[in-house]
Amino acid sequence: MPRPKTNFPARYNDPFPTVLRHLLEEKHKQQLELANALNVSRQTVNSYTDGSTEPNYPTLINIAAFFNVSIDYLLGKSEVPSVDKNMRAICEYTGLSEEAVTVLHDLELCPEVPGKTNKEFDSKAIKVVNLLLSTAEGHNVLREILKFLYAQELRVPADPERNDEVVLSSMGLVADPGSDLIIKLDKNLIETSRIEAIRTALTKLKNRLQEGGNIIWHP
Repeated sequence: MPRPKTNFPARYNDPFPTVLRHLLEEKHKQQLELANALNVSRQTVNSYTDGSTEPNYPTLINIAAFFNVSIDYLLGKSEVPSVDKNMRAICEYTGLSEEAVTVLHDLELCPEVPGKTNKEFDSKAIKVVNLLLSTAEGHNVLREILKFLYAQELRVPADPERNDEVVLSSMGLVADPGSDLIIKLDKNLIETSRIEAIRTALTKLKNRLQEGGNIIWHP
């Protein structure tokens, strides 16, 4: 999104002008194009983008139609641009993007597999997604992936009454609270360990998949 402006005008960073500037940039549209579509001057559109003035409701509807987004998105009341109410409800409930929901619905992530139809492959893919989201083994895979993606050293006080620190890694190592040592772990070592942890978690998930039967969450 465009960088927030902190001086003038006062409502520059309000939701509507901020979203409007973002849409113009994202859709590669010029203010003049929007002005022509709305049958107003470019100066009027510019006043919308900087918060100097606000469009009336009919104009707001036309702006939403121009960008194919919902009015709630334009006004900053929703983070989901879709005009589809069902899509918007799903995205807001799950936190998933429209693209992610569409992929889950259509399963366009599946390549052609020799000897298999897309329908057969899609059926296996959705089963794996269900396993990832509804089983302990799947949760463990996601947890290890997150640890790998966000692996970093965190410095925390070793003792609330002292200034020495202990470096805790995403590997889950815990240092003696009274220790004067600072544990430094090599980044490559952390990544290698995390990859191995992901491999182990995936193996457990594969075993669960091969067991068949119902997909039931168990702690």
